[in-house]
Amino acid sequence: MATSQEYRPDEDPIAEREDSGRSSRISGEFMRSDPKFDSPPGSSDSDSELGNLAPQAPLVTLVWRQLTVTTKPNGLFSKRREILKYVSGYVEPRGVVAVVGPRHSGKSALVMALAGQLSRPAQASGEVLINGLNFHESKLQPTYFSAWDAPLVALTVEQVLIYTALLKWQDQPMQAIEEEVRKVCQMLGLLGDLGSTTHKLPIGLQRRVTVACQLIGASPLLLMHDALEGLHEGDALAIMRAVHEYAKHGSSVMVSVQQPTTDMCSFFTRAIVLCAGEVVYFGETGAQAVQLLGSAGMPCPPLYSPLEQFMRLIDPTFEVYLQVAQAGNTPDWNSRFSGMMFKVLQDTYHSSGLAKEAAIRTGHLASMSPDRSGYKPRPLPAWRQVFVLMRRLVAQGLRCFPLYLSRILLGVVIALIYGGTYSQLNFSFQGAMARLSVFSIVVGFLPMLALTSMPVYHNSVRVYERERQSCDLGLFTHSFSLFLITLPHVLVSAVLTAVIFVPWSDLNQSGDGWGFFIFDEFLVMMCADALVLAIAAIFNSALVQLTVAVTLFLVQLLAMGIFPGTNKGIQLVFNTIGFPGWGYRGMLLNEFTPTSGPWGCPGAIQTSPNVLSETLIIGKDLPSQQCSIPGDLMKELMIKVNAGRADWGGPKWYAAYIVIGIFILWELVFLAAMLVRVKFLRSPRLRPPMQRQPTVTLSNPASPMNNNNNHQQQQHNHHHVHENGNGMNGTNPMHAMNGNGMNGNGHGMNGGDMNGNGMNGNGMDGGNGYHGAAPHRASDSDLLPRPVTATHVNGREAHPGAEDTMY
Repeated sequence: MATSQEYRPDEDPIAEREDSGRSSRISGEFMRSDPKFDSPPGSSDSDSELGNLAPQAPLVTLVWRQLTVTTKPNGLFSKRREILKYVSGYVEPRGVVAVVGPRHSGKSALVMALAGQLSRPAQASGEVLINGLNFHESKLQPTYFSAWDAPLVALTVEQVLIYTALLKWQDQPMQAIEEEVRKVCQMLGLLGDLGSTTHKLPIGLQRRVTVACQLIGASPLLLMHDALEGLHEGDALAIMRAVHEYAKHGSSVMVSVQQPTTDMCSFFTRAIVLCAGEVVYFGETGAQAVQLLGSAGMPCPPLYSPLEQFMRLIDPTFEVYLQVAQAGNTPDWNSRFSGMMFKVLQDTYHSSGLAKEAAIRTGHLASMSPDRSGYKPRPLPAWRQVFVLMRRLVAQGLRCFPLYLSRILLGVVIALIYGGTYSQLNFSFQGAMARLSVFSIVVGFLPMLALTSMPVYHNSVRVYERERQSCDLGLFTHSFSLFLITLPHVLVSAVLTAVIFVPWSDLNQSGDGWGFFIFDEFLVMMCADALVLAIAAIFNSALVQLTVAVTLFLVQLLAMGIFPGTNKGIQLVFNTIGFPGWGYRGMLLNEFTPTSGPWGCPGAIQTSPNVLSETLIIGKDLPSQQCSIPGDLMKELMIKVNAGRADWGGPKWYAAYIVIGIFILWELVFLAAMLVRVKFLRSPRLRPPMQRQPTVTLSNPASPMNNNNNHQQQQHNHHHVHENGNGMNGTNPMHAMNGNGMNGNGHGMNGGDMNGNGMNGNGMDGGNGYHGAAPHRASDSDLLPRPVTATHVNGREAHPGAEDTMY
């Protein structure tokens, strides 16, 4: 292997061979009459439609070697299982690599491991290099996109893209930004939907909008996880066409695809096919793949792409249909996947020159001198990020105005109902108890209207997870912007509540009574919003978020003493961190602290608080009816009557300060939850490569073609060694591509299969092929792999029969 000083990409014969094969990707046996297979739609040597989207960052090469991912599928106490096994590969600039495979093949694990998005308890081991630097040492991190990333609700398509561009680009005039947005929309077919609200669009158009957010700004390394999941062919082709144009400007792109179509394959430069966490094929998507399928005795049918044929051969569901086509019986959906064709394809690939070339190329790219230029995209200053986010949140709030208006109107309606019920209260003991009910409504039930903002908070958390990498958005700027946008409607709600309750219920209006009532109610409502935001950051499910939030609000009401019989332990906890309880105390002190005015008459009642409490609780008349109850005694009495809460003195502003502290506490909980989501639950550091356990190559003891050399396989113990290609050149007849097979006696895969039942016989040039009869879409029988018999494999004469046939 050449060193980093000896290796020069412009002189690499493998690179030249790949470039020449890439230019004639659809050639040889994989010929198509449709001109769209000769060059991808929209591709030409002229300037691309994306104009200024060329990334300003250096070209990026992503290399991974011996990458293994393990997880605990059944919980933390279950046994670890490998879901990705010793996978190696690379993505080069201007390349689009497709990750193909059936369900549970390891596609998601590979893309998420390369993007640093694995969630615990998953663990990754191996080596991931970005321009020669370790993944966690490189300042240039990949941009990760998932199919389930949420677009911004309520905003139009044009607003979403413009604000995304403002977060990514610095010192760009608005006219240039709008022009680029329209170019991206034209590429993705969104020009007719610029004025449409995103959450009202079909799922395919929503996915296009989310992809457009990633293409704006042109990240040099883009990893797309299930970007085409659940889309019809038109949406998928539109997205892939835009991604192909995006990559032509120098970006490196990887896309995981579960259902590759024939039209889609023209947009991929290379593909890595996975099954059961192992590599079945890694190479170009044209002639090389067709040749490999033919070498394995499973030629690609006419009008099918190689990736489609790979999927049909390694998908367990399709194996059931093959059983039906062969035997004519009903499908046995309970039968286990044998993996026979998967193993044949895997062995054929690892014994071919393609695997060796891929290993050499991976080693060359990994041994390049690390790029320590220190490049890192310069993000917007924090104040500009806050400014852009505020503009976006205001625009979102204006379009969500009915949601915020409903919260304000509900608060006004509740205030009118209970304000009218408790209007014109006197200053007797009964009037004092009625005021306590008013305080309970103000600080206990009205803050629960924060639940109406939960959809907005839920969406904002998901959007931040996407923009954190693509826009380099700071967590504190995001949190501060949400805080600023929450202030206006909460303040309006607090003022309207005070305007209704204070005069109607004859509450304290002297001095700072009005101001403290508004301030205390405002703080309690802000605490409620902070609590809802923290819950949205902790839990993913919207239903779980709503359930937890309602439960916490009700428990705090119980602890505040609205309902009798509350557990003392709950009281102790929630009287300490429960903002309704402290807001209630502030209201109580604001109303009953004055010793003059309505609750004045000091010395009129010469009765101790205990005697007064017993007198009032049993309903007896007061010793004197000359004036109202003194405020200090009333305050002391209410604290004792209210659920047995211990006395707490001090100025009313102390209670307000404690509510401010509780608000800060919930904000810190939100920040901690977001840090856990993006730092600790994600991107566990790569462990050193695991020692690979030897795997015995495929053999069938019952088959005569394996009996000859079975003792040689046991004697030499040839294993799969993917990168070194050592296990495929021995004497195992099924794997002896260089021994008795491809280059041996002439009766191997080229002798009996490729020219007999393979590509030149009944395949491409035969009676059922492309040149023999009229082109047709292959039927189920055409998709069956050709039988590999003893005559085909080892060059000895044998009578082909059921015992001599292996698929």
